[in-house]
Amino acid sequence: MTERPQFRLGTEADPIALIRQELFRLRASPEDVGPVEGITVGDRGHGNAVLQTSPRNPRRLDHFASAEEILEKLRELPDDARPEGIHSQFA
Repeated sequence: MTERPQFRLGTEADPIALIRQELFRLRASPEDVGPVEGITVGDRGHGNAVLQTSPRNPRRLDHFASAEEILEKLRELPDDARPEGIHSQFA
């Protein structure tokens, strides 16, 4: 079983790292659901990020926005939302 990083609200941190923590909390990372279904985050600079699934995923996710906007939307989801919840949130 993969040990999960601790999520601390109110700490000053890199927004990309915080998004990764949210993906772990939501059980949507590749470590949780595999490389095709898992959702990853990429830093696009200037405070922007992209949420993506594998190109082999039939429900492809490729959402570009500010890292803060992505983080806000992810924080609205309940624990264990899994990739399905994220797809719905960013549809």
